Amino acid sequence: MLRPASMLATSSQCAVLAAPTAVLSRALQIAPALKSYAPRGPPDRPPKPTWEDPETASREALLQFIDPYEKDPDRGEPGRRWRAAELRLKSNEDLQKLWIVLLRERNMLHSTRMLHKKRKTKMPHLGRVQATRKSMAMIKVVLGERQRAKQERDERLAAEHLRECTLSQIDLARSEVWPPFIPGAARELPLAAAHSFTILLRTTDGSTPEKDPPADALAIEMRYKGELLPSNLVEVRMHRQPPAKSRPDQVRYNCHVYVGGQAIPAADFLRPGSEEELGDPLSLEVSATLYGEPLGEGAVPVRVLPSKRRKRLAALAAINRAMSAKLRERKEAAAKGLEELP
Repeated sequence: MLRPASMLATSSQCAVLAAPTAVLSRALQIAPALKSYAPRGPPDRPPKPTWEDPETASREALLQFIDPYEKDPDRGEPGRRWRAAELRLKSNEDLQKLWIVLLRERNMLHSTRMLHKKRKTKMPHLGRVQATRKSMAMIKVVLGERQRAKQERDERLAAEHLRECTLSQIDLARSEVWPPFIPGAARELPLAAAHSFTILLRTTDGSTPEKDPPADALAIEMRYKGELLPSNLVEVRMHRQPPAKSRPDQVRYNCHVYVGGQAIPAADFLRPGSEEELGDPLSLEVSATLYGEPLGEGAVPVRVLPSKRRKRLAALAAINRAMSAKLRERKEAAAKGLEELP
């Protein structure tokens, strides 16, 4: 077939086309040599085991689902179930093998029970079904115990590692507690009310900490006259504040504290020599700890005010005293007026 002039290749074009052809032929010549160095992919799987006699293999597989008491009615009594104390002495590999044996036994027993149900006969030693199920349940119990123990151990090791990392990167001396107060004014905390504290942690090298300590690693301690306040009357909740971009070396936690009205005896708020009049605020010391290690230079002093209920009772007592005094004066004036009458 004739081709148009545009499709006919010139001598120069033929030279250009010959170069890739030569390269391709050279590549085909060295391909067998490179084939030995090429990756062969995943290793070949071992051949599946085959039975020399398939009929014999099928017969042996079916015999595993036949109850031994069907073949030998005079067989002895079956054994008891496995106990958890006995299974705890075995390794996980032995438990896995035992599980396979019990699984095969369970399938055989269910097949036998269905066969006797179809025949309307009584299955020999029906308690084997319950014993097999209990044995498999005990294997689950033992494996669950080991899994929980492993999880607890991993959590304990992770917590110890986090504690070591935290204490190594946090400067305890430069960390501090900020109670809610106005600079230059007295810090006063009324009882039976919620208060907010800020726990400020600083790193030793001034860089961002690799891991933030968990909130449960921090604790707030309040002392009155050198003794800790009862824990059942002090409720503490903490949460991590978002990090500040301008201060990467600081880790802040908000601490909400609720101190019950009965944390400090009511008699300590009364003025000396008085049974109902309130006196000056009491002194309280607030400190924080990280993993039991104290933060800052020491405790922060704060002033404690009586609760609103205590103030209301004191105000009512003052009103009662004033009314009693007025009634007493009126009674004395009335008695004096009667005496002056002729």
